[in-house]
Amino acid sequence: MPYYKYNGHLVGFAAYKDLSLFGAFPKPLEPGLKPYKTGRGSVQFPQDKPLPKTLIGKIVKAHVQMNETKASVR
Repeated sequence: MPYYKYNGHLVGFAAYKDLSLFGAFPKPLEPGLKPYKTGRGSVQFPQDKPLPKTLIGKIVKAHVQMNETKASVR
C-alpha cells in the first residue's frame, strides 16, 4: 500500500472494493466525510463516483499542518 511521508506519516491509499484513504482525520473535516464510509483512520470513496478532490486536498493539508506542528515541538 503506498504511503506518503512528510515529517512522519502523511496519508496512504489503496484500491479495494472502494478507494481508501488512510490517516487520522481532524474533527473540523468530519462533516465533509459524512457521505462516505469511514473507519478507524480511513475513509472509503466509491469507485463509481468522481473522487472529492477538494476534500482529499483538505485532508492532506491538515495532515501536513499536523506533522509540521509535531516536528516543531520536537
